[in-house]
Amino acid sequence: MRSNSKLLTLIFVSFLPAVGFSQIKKDSIEVKYSQLLPKKANLPSYFLNGVLLDLKNPVFSSEQIASIDIKNETPSGEIYITTKNDRQITFLTPLEIKNKYAKRASSAAIYFVDGQVIDESTTKIEEGYILSVNVTLPGDLKLKGANQNLSLIQISTRSKENLEKFNEVRIKGLGK
Repeated sequence: MRSNSKLLTLIFVSFLPAVGFSQIKKDSIEVKYSQLLPKKANLPSYFLNGVLLDLKNPVFSSEQIASIDIKNETPSGEIYITTKNDRQITFLTPLEIKNKYAKRASSAAIYFVDGQVIDESTTKIEEGYILSVNVTLPGDLKLKGANQNLSLIQISTRSKENLEKFNEVRIKGLGK
């Protein structure tokens, strides 16, 4: 099994199709509209080290995965994930992350994980896999006609790409 975050994303995304998808092409720019999955979508059941998880979209480090076994014997399918070391993994919902790390955020929020909008009702993120939480407060959004009680909460994970960006040194203001 390759330890590759893109492979892990591919596996999870393959079970999360968009519904209500439409596409428009205007001035050679492709615009796609989609909605998140309906509440009753047949998402697979996830088992971590033999234990059924109470979530439908787990987010955690692919570096911890020893093996993945996919079974299609049930209508929604089952995904069995075995980690390299049989450790306890703590998953948090986006709301739990907001309440623990972003206490100043408003009650209404849109959540992103690594730049992708997520469904807060089906996603849980391994707490130890969180690199940073960036909160844009309602007063910082200067959007005409926008909901002034809406925070944007951007969660970055400890993916290889994010760790490389996080460790980059950037010097601004120097130039000709």
